[in-house]
Amino acid sequence: MCERLLDECNTCLDDSCVLVLRRSGVDRHAMRGATRYKDAVTDVHFSVEDDPRGPVVTAVGELDIAVKDALREVLAPLSGEVTVDLSKVTFVDSSAIGVFVGAHKRLTRNGGELRLRNPQDLPRRALEIVGLREWIED
Repeated sequence: MCERLLDECNTCLDDSCVLVLRRSGVDRHAMRGATRYKDAVTDVHFSVEDDPRGPVVTAVGELDIAVKDALREVLAPLSGEVTVDLSKVTFVDSSAIGVFVGAHKRLTRNGGELRLRNPQDLPRRALEIVGLREWIED
C-alpha cells in the first residue's frame, strides 16, 4: 500500500512497496527496509538492518557516480557504529569512496564509526589504494 510521502507517487508494484517515485530518471522503490535504484548505467540495491553493534547497510551491485546520491541518502540518517557490507559489491569508484569518507567524518564527529565489511577484491584494492585499509573488516 502506497504512503504519499512526496508529491508524486505512482502505482505500487506490490503490497510490500512503500513508495515509488521518479527522480532524475531514477526509479526508487523503498521496500520494507530495502531500496533499489535502477537506471541505464547502474543497478544497485541497499538494505539496512539493525545489529547489536549498530546499523548494517548491505549493498548489492556497483557503487559509482550514478548511485552516489542514493548511497549518501541511505547513510545520512544512520548513527553510531555503522557497517557497510560490501560482499556483494563488484565495483567502487571515487565518488562512492567520497561518500564513505563524508559519512565517516560525520559519524566520528558524533562518537560513531564507519566500517566496510568484506569487500570483494576489486573494491578492496580501490579502498586500500586510497588509504582506507583500517576501515575494512573481514
